[in-house]
Amino acid sequence: METFFKIIIIAAFAGALLKIIAYRLRIPAIITLLIGGIILGPEVTNIIDPTALGEGLKFIVSICIGIILFEGGLSLEIQGYKKAPSLIRKLLSLGVLITWLLTAAAAQFLLGYSYGFSLLLGSLIIVTGPTVISPLLQQIQVEKKLKHILNWEAVLIDPIGVFIALLCFEWLTIEGSNLNQLIGLSLRFITGTSIGFAGGLFLFYLFKKRIIPVAHNITFTLSFIFLLYFIANYISYESGLLAVVVAGITFGIKKPHGFSNIKHFKIELSELALAVLFVILAANLKISYFLNLNLKEILLIAFVVFLIRPINIFVCAYKSSLNFKEKVFLSWIAPRGIVAASIASLFAIELRKLGHENTFFLEIFVYSIIVLTVIIQGLTADPISKLLGLKIDEENGWLIIGAHRLSRRIAKIIEANTGQKCFLIDTNYKSVINARKQDLYAVHNDALIPEDISTEILSSVKNLLVLTDNEELNVMICENWLIYIKRDRMFRWTEKEPEKKQAGKPIWEFLEKPSRISLDLKKSELELKVQTGENDKKRILLFDRVLFEINKNGISFPTVSQNRN
Repeated sequence: METFFKIIIIAAFAGALLKIIAYRLRIPAIITLLIGGIILGPEVTNIIDPTALGEGLKFIVSICIGIILFEGGLSLEIQGYKKAPSLIRKLLSLGVLITWLLTAAAAQFLLGYSYGFSLLLGSLIIVTGPTVISPLLQQIQVEKKLKHILNWEAVLIDPIGVFIALLCFEWLTIEGSNLNQLIGLSLRFITGTSIGFAGGLFLFYLFKKRIIPVAHNITFTLSFIFLLYFIANYISYESGLLAVVVAGITFGIKKPHGFSNIKHFKIELSELALAVLFVILAANLKISYFLNLNLKEILLIAFVVFLIRPINIFVCAYKSSLNFKEKVFLSWIAPRGIVAASIASLFAIELRKLGHENTFFLEIFVYSIIVLTVIIQGLTADPISKLLGLKIDEENGWLIIGAHRLSRRIAKIIEANTGQKCFLIDTNYKSVINARKQDLYAVHNDALIPEDISTEILSSVKNLLVLTDNEELNVMICENWLIYIKRDRMFRWTEKEPEKKQAGKPIWEFLEKPSRISLDLKKSELELKVQTGENDKKRILLFDRVLFEINKNGISFPTVSQNRN
């Protein structure tokens, strides 16, 4: 028991530290977690020995993956799928089949694996995943439609890929005749989906009727998900993960009152689970397996990395509005992430217990593809975009916190006079709707959780303007966005000059609270004025005081001392 807790504690701290290192180095966390896990494992320092966990290893992996998959289900944006261009829908349907079946066919042809094992191999590399796409899109500057395609594909494909992988795994682990396999798979599928669907609806009902006290929402939801996992597994072996995914999707689609709090907590918990899980799984890898890959195995990995994606894109993008160069660029970007690695390791553990052959290749295959796609595509995405002539000037969009009337007026002025895109975020749904009516990009969300904001926004904004009535909240928002936006491009309303240095440049201390200004704007008692000067420099005025200036170098805000003069 002491060894169990020692490994968990070390893995948790190491995972958190390695993620911070990745943030500081501005590289995907999966790279530092993989390298750190191997260094901590038996292959190097032997600080973490996963084999010492015994049966506890499967327990840890299952619990962590359950948390990750439930959070993934919560994040599935059905409305996003409905609004997505036809190409994205094709990538999530026809493209999934192409990746899955071509990989399975190649594995069966090159390595002679059974159909069941080959299909499982193919299913594991369907997902791309937002955890690796998001930092990559922030580094490259290409047209928004290309980022939009990559973003929505990554966000929506995770639960689809996991769902298929679970079905393939269940098919492979059912023994007996084809009829027995079909009956067993049907039983697991029905059990997992029905318990997950019923559990998701029941959880929604409890939240809708406010039966669960707000203070207990998070703890109850977490324990309830574990209970669903146990019940499903008890009724039908290995149907628990499927139940968790379906429950997350069902509950996420309904989005009851209190949903945002649950989602935010799950994101944090999922990040911790990912860190712990990946460190332990990486420590369990043996470098010798990578070094001993034979030619056919290397050819299969190369086929997946370099050929599957282009075939996928060119088939799905046939007769689309994309030109040849854009198709080539999309063909190059398909990094796999932590979800694929986690699922592969869990399946490998179970298959070894059942005596299946080639289970070690299952992990090596997936991890090799992860390392190659993340490193190669991460390093070359920007040069490739430049070589293809798709690189555009760095986006300089604005993220404005608050969608009230003052924010909307400012956003309209910035877009009309600079061409820079403005994104508004607010927890007040009515304000968001009003902003959308004015053709502004507005999101109903909590700005305190940047990780909950879409990759499309994260990759487009370089400036932050925080206009809530709460000065302390404005500071906290700026602090939380430091990972995405440079300190000198953050601005926040404040009623008084701060006593100590804090994130975000304080501006407009001469103004009343933004909500009060918005009310006066609504009553037409105030108006923002645009004054044009020399060299087309424009000054935006309120109370004959300068709010900001627009010139050829961009937007600048008066300093505190200038505001006082």
